Amino acid sequence: MAELAFLIGSLSGGGSERVCVNLANELATRHARDVELIVLNNNNNAYASQLQSKVKYHSLNVTNSRYALMPLVRYLTKNKPKLVVSFSYELTVLLVIIRKILKLSFLIIARNVNTFSQNISESSSLWRRWFVAPMIKSLYGGADYYINQCAGMQQDLLNSIPEIKNKCCIINNPVKDSFFDVTNLHKAFGYDYFLCIGRLESQKQFSHAIQAFSLIHKNNPDMKLVIIGKGSLYNSLLEQVAELNLNSAVKLEGFHSDVERYYYHAKATVLTSKYEGFPNVLLESLAVGTPVIAYDCPSGPSEIIIDDTNGYLIPNGNINEMAKGMQSVLGKNFKRDIVRSTAEHFKANKITEQYLECFEKTISREC
Repeated sequence: MAELAFLIGSLSGGGSERVCVNLANELATRHARDVELIVLNNNNNAYASQLQSKVKYHSLNVTNSRYALMPLVRYLTKNKPKLVVSFSYELTVLLVIIRKILKLSFLIIARNVNTFSQNISESSSLWRRWFVAPMIKSLYGGADYYINQCAGMQQDLLNSIPEIKNKCCIINNPVKDSFFDVTNLHKAFGYDYFLCIGRLESQKQFSHAIQAFSLIHKNNPDMKLVIIGKGSLYNSLLEQVAELNLNSAVKLEGFHSDVERYYYHAKATVLTSKYEGFPNVLLESLAVGTPVIAYDCPSGPSEIIIDDTNGYLIPNGNINEMAKGMQSVLGKNFKRDIVRSTAEHFKANKITEQYLECFEKTISREC
């Protein structure tokens, strides 16, 4: 019997995937817990190589969650985990359905992975909009406990599902130790730059970062903008760069699993998202001592950024103000040690302890 199972769509290069791997590693190594990580498939599993050997790994071998019902039933009936932590709205709903129909006894903790209302309302396909989203709204409340990454996320979730008020807690995202150890990060890239990291999708609005950068580039011709990530908008962003005559100044680097050195040498990390959960890119940047500039989007940035201490909070969606924030960073000498100190409470060992407390609380509630 597996003690603890983490369930997630994949281990591709995203924030939730990184958090999932970090937590699994911490629990299996430092805390000697029996942990198994379950994914839908092995496609684009960029972070799989970062799993410690003590973490068991299982693939359901399906393309997406709509085909996962029977493979998940087989896994749950065979392995009988005591507690399943889900990193997906759709997979949480499947767990709720399976447990109810088969009368299984495992506990479900749903880790709220994004700003719930925004994620549901921005469903990209008819299938998600007319079938998946209504199911999530009606069944997501059937888990035993909910972990929200910040206060803004929790309030947003409770606005949609108020009946789970007594089954919620807030646990921030963990930052792994390598981001706090800057010993081997001193080799520079040979140019100054702003940094963006994330999937090249509409939620991240990297077009805003490019547009804001274009407004300050004339006065800062040696500065560059580096964007790390992959996604469906790659060609669209390239076209924007060309239209703004920024081909030599904006670098779309693709995906990198080890990004610590990019963070360390950036003038600032820039976040222009429509919405977030609790953005890992801000936490990781602060951990290496690099300031951040972020839209005040729901949810997270306002709970992370201390203006003039570790960066700047920008009115949501305001490209001109983002450009001013970039220019302000270039004129200010942020103290690396002070910036780093604002990320201390996000260290992985501290966050993992909070997860363990949550697991034990959930189990004791149901005993």
